[in-house]
Amino acid sequence: MSPLSLIRFIPKNQLSFILGRLAHARIPYALQQAAIRWFVRRYGVNVSEISCDISKFRTLGEFFVRELRPEVRPIANGVTSPADGKIIQHGLIEEGALLQVKGQAQQIKQLLRDSELAKAYDGGYFI
Repeated sequence: MSPLSLIRFIPKNQLSFILGRLAHARIPYALQQAAIRWFVRRYGVNVSEISCDISKFRTLGEFFVRELRPEVRPIANGVTSPADGKIIQHGLIEEGALLQVKGQAQQIKQLLRDSELAKAYDGGYFI
């Protein structure tokens, strides 16, 4: 069995929780800055778009939700995303359910906390 095929056995919700806690943990400044610089290099983050110097981030989590300078990503008319990312899933909303992050089927009424509003989206699409 390949290492990649073992990924399906990892408890994704628990792993996500643990990684989230680690991202917001206060660790020695030098280690934090080394981790941030690694992410910048590894993922090609354009630091000239960030509203402050990366040395100002106290945790990796702060870096992940960094504020950009307003002029670098003007919001245009049409569909807009509040974050950089990649579309990894899309599809039809059927019977009030859609497939959401980590393979978990979610009910629209639970996400919106409004059963009547949820009905309006049935038969629509999610991204």
